Amino acid sequence: MLRRIHPFTSLILLALVLASGAVWAQGPGLQGGVSNQSTLGTAFTYQGRLMWDGAPINDTCDFQFSLWDAEAGGTQIGSTQTETGVTVTEGLFTVQLDFDSGAFQGDARWLQVAVRCPTGSGGYTTLSPRQPLTPAPYALALPGLWTQQNGTSPNLIGGYSGNTVVEGVAGVAIGGGGTAEATCGFSHNEPCANRVFDSYGTIGGGKGNLAGSDDGDAMTAAYATVGGGLNNTASSWAATIGGGELNTASGDSATVGGGVINIASGYNATVGGGYSNEAIGYMATIAGGSDNTASGNLATVGGGANNTASGDYATVPGGSDNVAQGEYSFAAGRKARAYNPGCFVLTDATDAYEDCIDDNRFIFRVTNAFYIWTKADHTAGVLLPTGGSAWSSLSDRSVKANFAPVDGREVLARLAEMPIQTWNYKSQDPSIRHMGPTAQDFYAAFGLGEDDKHISTVDADGVALAAIQGLYKQNQEQAARIAALEARNAELEARLATLEARMRGSTQYRSLQSNILLGAGALLLAAGTVWVARRRGGAQ
Repeated sequence: MLRRIHPFTSLILLALVLASGAVWAQGPGLQGGVSNQSTLGTAFTYQGRLMWDGAPINDTCDFQFSLWDAEAGGTQIGSTQTETGVTVTEGLFTVQLDFDSGAFQGDARWLQVAVRCPTGSGGYTTLSPRQPLTPAPYALALPGLWTQQNGTSPNLIGGYSGNTVVEGVAGVAIGGGGTAEATCGFSHNEPCANRVFDSYGTIGGGKGNLAGSDDGDAMTAAYATVGGGLNNTASSWAATIGGGELNTASGDSATVGGGVINIASGYNATVGGGYSNEAIGYMATIAGGSDNTASGNLATVGGGANNTASGDYATVPGGSDNVAQGEYSFAAGRKARAYNPGCFVLTDATDAYEDCIDDNRFIFRVTNAFYIWTKADHTAGVLLPTGGSAWSSLSDRSVKANFAPVDGREVLARLAEMPIQTWNYKSQDPSIRHMGPTAQDFYAAFGLGEDDKHISTVDADGVALAAIQGLYKQNQEQAARIAALEARNAELEARLATLEARMRGSTQYRSLQSNILLGAGALLLAAGTVWVARRRGGAQ
């Protein structure tokens, strides 16, 4: 006969054991070490008290237990547990229940009990109300956190109850986050739960994040990590995303620090942040900025916008619309394009492309003068002026000291003795010719400059100017001598005319005239010789 069963007057949850940690074996004469830990399972001990007409029951009964997510109505969690032939003494009974992994994820749960006494006596009577399963006091410190057991390393799952860890993986941690929204953010139709697909993966929080690869192999993308943010995916071995939104780290050991819609798909590739950047090459790096691409191996983009480093070891430090395509190339500024290996292109803000299409060439575009200072106080340096094609060396009197006079004629003499030849640099084709002294000869003649391996343009110009001054003084002296000779010649011509007048008509006149003409010719010959010498001196 089925007895009338009253609702429980007391329900005691003795233990819900969910523990993790390695088992260490150590003792006298034993070596310490780590072993695979034993799985604790998801079963727990439940004790209740069964009363009839106010008196405790002593009998053998059958029980049915079901787990629910609400006190009334709601959804059943897991399957119904049936326990038959349970001994009830003074109303007390104890059973082991197991609703499988995932039944307890931090949300409230109620236990529904149906009973029949004695065993096998007829239909079950459902007791009312459902009994709330309350946590032990210490468990209250970990709401929304549960452990998924396995034989290797338990998975720790927190946050939204829909956060999931794929079956068969181990050592996973989901710190929290996740929501029940059907879609999660713009252009993203995935659920807003956080999900881990491979062993030892980690998601710190946020929502809609994914760590690992959904390919059925628990180690393909092991150790993947997403710190937080929204809709981020770390889908490769040891890939990491710090946060941000819609970022992807799909290369092994790739990293995205944050930002939005950034991709690190190369092995060990890195995107620090920014918007819509993509590091594709092996160990390629993009620090930040927008719409930048580093597709070369070990290529680098520091930041800016619309920059591309596609050559191996190529670099774009920043700016916009720059391209470093050649190996070891460099492009910086605005619209600098280094297409060939070793190209170095540095441009200003002018809205025009500057291309390098020859190997190992340096191109520097600056449209408003170019200064090179070799001292911080601007007391040493050179200038290439706006629109200019020649360097201007700093020559301000205020930056000079220890002046000493120069003898131009001595400089002219030394210059006359110094070898001047045509030649070519060994690095050039012999058909390319230059003219000038060697630095050794120049230094030996004048002792100017920092060493005997270089000729400063300032010193070369100074020597030329001093020699011109010396030549000018020499010409002035020769001009004075010629003027004196010309005056003397005029005096002699006047005296000759007087003598001719006196002696004209005399018998000795012709003889005297001949002698005078010979003397005048001699004087003219001497004057001509001086004039020729003067002309030759001017030519020097």
